[in-house]
Amino acid sequence: MLSTRFVLCEIKPNYYEAWYNRGYALGQLERLDEAVVSYDKAIEIKPDDYEAWYNRGYALDDLGRLDEAVASYDKAVEIKPDKYEAWDNRGYALFRLGKLQGAIQSYDKAIDLNPEYANAWYNRACAYVHLNNVDLALRDLQQAINLDAEYKEMVKTDVDFDGIRDNARFMALL
Repeated sequence: MLSTRFVLCEIKPNYYEAWYNRGYALGQLERLDEAVVSYDKAIEIKPDDYEAWYNRGYALDDLGRLDEAVASYDKAVEIKPDKYEAWDNRGYALFRLGKLQGAIQSYDKAIDLNPEYANAWYNRACAYVHLNNVDLALRDLQQAINLDAEYKEMVKTDVDFDGIRDNARFMALL
């Protein structure tokens, strides 16, 4: 299937879907640098496609190219402001860059758009821990667990919560 996408990109070099699908397939194969190149070509052909920008951000994030990932997520949410996953991923990239206030603002937007999206609540809890705001961290962690019980297991080994493991309210959540 991937070879078909390679051939189609050669035969029809301005066929957006071929470049997008090629990028997606390469991303699934964890050939992330190549995926980014394919997304770049797709974006060159169709610059207003939020999915290409979003997936480009995801690949760049996985490559550790966080500033570029944030820029791609910015473009994705500029095109499709209600893409809550892009806001959450933007927040996570900012978190990894140590830009905690910006991360929280992105998580806020993701939660505003989809209050049932447990991942954004969990990620915001992690950011609040790093800001030593235990009350807000525990509030958000509780909400994440309420929405998806898998976070109750995840938090047990997540190093982001090491600083509050001895907190009685934290332990009660487990």
